[in-house]
Amino acid sequence: MIEIKDLKVSYGNKDVLQIDSLNFEAGKISVILGLNGSGKSTLLKALVGIKNYEGTVLLGGKDASKMRSEERRVGKECRS
Repeated sequence: MIEIKDLKVSYGNKDVLQIDSLNFEAGKISVILGLNGSGKSTLLKALVGIKNYEGTVLLGGKDASKMRSEERRVGKECRS
């Protein structure tokens, strides 16, 4: 399971993505749709640790900001 709470991503001083609450359930297929420039790639970059963010991202119940990049890979932790 991936849980996102109060996520905010910025490029410089410009906020480009804000999400109050979003969950991706384990074992379910999810689709991220949106217009060009709406933040789809930015969201994925934040989830895997390529882009810094404010807020909380939990991967398999663990705080993603405290995980090494190897731990962030979607694996058994996110399937629980």
